[in-house]
Amino acid sequence: MKIRILLIAAAIFFFVAAATANADTRKIGDSFNYEVSILTKSPIPPQIPAFLLKAWGANANKPQTFTFQVAIDRVDPSGSAHATIATHAQSSGLAGMPNPISDASFEGSVLLDGQIVPTFDLAAVTAASQTAATNHGKQASTLSPEQQTNMAAYTLANGLSFFNAVALGAGKRTVFKDGDAWRIIIADKGNATINFSNTGKQSYRGHDVVALALTSVQVTPQGSQRTTGTAYYDPQQNVMVGLHSESEQDMPGGKFTRIMDINLQQ
Repeated sequence: MKIRILLIAAAIFFFVAAATANADTRKIGDSFNYEVSILTKSPIPPQIPAFLLKAWGANANKPQTFTFQVAIDRVDPSGSAHATIATHAQSSGLAGMPNPISDASFEGSVLLDGQIVPTFDLAAVTAASQTAATNHGKQASTLSPEQQTNMAAYTLANGLSFFNAVALGAGKRTVFKDGDAWRIIIADKGNATINFSNTGKQSYRGHDVVALALTSVQVTPQGSQRTTGTAYYDPQQNVMVGLHSESEQDMPGGKFTRIMDINLQQ
């Protein structure tokens, strides 16, 4: 009986100590600066104006690029943190088309596993989208500064969807061994299935990381999406240091591909 009590006490101590260590991962004043590159290839829209068709062909392999900075200003006892997130557009990719990421600053959270979650009002996003549609897509001139900020937060949240899913799956591991494989299923993303395989430790952008090979499948009534990629995750700091992903999406309008790179700046 005494041995059993001691074992239980030791287990409790271990989990409390682990939780405390994880809670200390985030600190006020910490900041993470990421650079993002997105190359999207899609079918040529019907009845596209001639000047856009020419630009479409000339810039078919030009990615959209932007950066975002995450500055932690409060840390909760759980280890999750409140942050201010600032986005900055660099290039729009296809000439003549707007960059969906605008220069903006908004609130968000950095979760214990490394997920970065912008805060936005979905109802306000829907209203802003309807306003832009009513004004023939002239979003920049028809939305208020508050609406534009809310849309920027929503757009970044969408862009970080796979990034956060990978952080969720990596954060579930307490020990990383070469060759380990595991899977997660995300119910609120159409039961998306992500398979992980630990290919080993390495140094990446100044961090000691585990390199994770990824495959993902998601099927919804709107279509299917298959993704492959590699993630670089720092298990000591619970930080996503880098992610390269290539997605192929089959939709009623045709096949779309997207190549995305998200990297922590050194």
